[in-house]
Amino acid sequence: MSFAGNMQGRITEQEREMIDLAGNLSDAQAYLPLTEDQMMAIPGLDFICEPRCNLDLRQEKAAFLEAFSKFHGGLSFAAFDEVLFGYSASMFIEIVANVLRQNGLKDVGLIHPTYDASFHILTRHDLKLHPISEADLDMSRKDMETLMKPLDAVMLTLPNNPTGWAPTSFVSIAEAAARTGTYLIIDACFRLYEGPGIDHYAVLRAAGTSAVMIEDTGKIFCIKDQKVGLMTATGPLAKSLRAVHHDFLLDVPLCSLVSMQRLLNCDGVVHAARLRDTAARNRAMAIQVLSKIGLEELGQDRSAVQLFRLPDSLIADDIRTNAVSAGVAVVAANGFYWTGECPGQLIRIALARTPYEFDRQLQKLSQVITHMLEAQPTTIPRQGGC
Repeated sequence: MSFAGNMQGRITEQEREMIDLAGNLSDAQAYLPLTEDQMMAIPGLDFICEPRCNLDLRQEKAAFLEAFSKFHGGLSFAAFDEVLFGYSASMFIEIVANVLRQNGLKDVGLIHPTYDASFHILTRHDLKLHPISEADLDMSRKDMETLMKPLDAVMLTLPNNPTGWAPTSFVSIAEAAARTGTYLIIDACFRLYEGPGIDHYAVLRAAGTSAVMIEDTGKIFCIKDQKVGLMTATGPLAKSLRAVHHDFLLDVPLCSLVSMQRLLNCDGVVHAARLRDTAARNRAMAIQVLSKIGLEELGQDRSAVQLFRLPDSLIADDIRTNAVSAGVAVVAANGFYWTGECPGQLIRIALARTPYEFDRQLQKLSQVITHMLEAQPTTIPRQGGC
């Protein structure tokens, strides 16, 4: 089975177009102002003029991994020289897709729904995608083994974007993949919102799973697009992944590495709690305001975003267009359902914003939707899927 995906309104394109809009509730990065201590921790611009040899890169990488692990409640990274560094998680997904294709691993299970960039990257490499629902991944280990057996690899976003779903037992997923020889690929960029103490690295190691773990700092800090991506790999593809990574990249941007390491070390645990608390507060406010005009919240609460199903007769792209005219940006979210099957017309709202700014933009969005509803005839059936 092949899937065309939602070629109109790709999620990444929507986010890119609105990234500089003052009322941006579109992309899921964290737009919270830095504290005074955090600002003081960032190296000055004179840092970029220092000779590269003045920096102990091994020490900086080790310090970054230690800070990143502590920020997330403890992660069992391998030795720092086994971790591949880069610009972003998306670049690492591109590298993984390249290596899967090179090694003839064509049948890939992809969680559905999920961020459509993963779908587009994998299909660009002519991989055959098989949808795996969130419910499938909460089955018994035996049932998951049956699901995974015909697949070469399974790619998951944990917690999932845009639903916030996370598995009841990641151990069962890791063990099923190990028993079937299925390569497990995990995009963990939203792990912050799952809470501390979930160590996927330790679980995968204990299960003996061949796996790729992908992370980045984009959901933690948003500092003029500075971020650090990480990839670790075990199993037979590790050597190929390292080789392609070295073809793509000289190394991690040093200014980003040092900046992120120092920020993570500056009240990191407090900052993590601040982000989760802000997202929870804004989610509750969005649900309170938008449910009054007929929007229905979907998904769970482990994410920096909230998914909503629209009332009868409204189209997500129309909401997005009219909202932008009012100065606020949201995502028309049907593209997350990459098979073309989705539960109605959907929008996604980013939550990691200051409460003051979030409330201002939420009010604008509510007014836009209210005006659109008032302009609709009274008897129009609900708009169907994607």
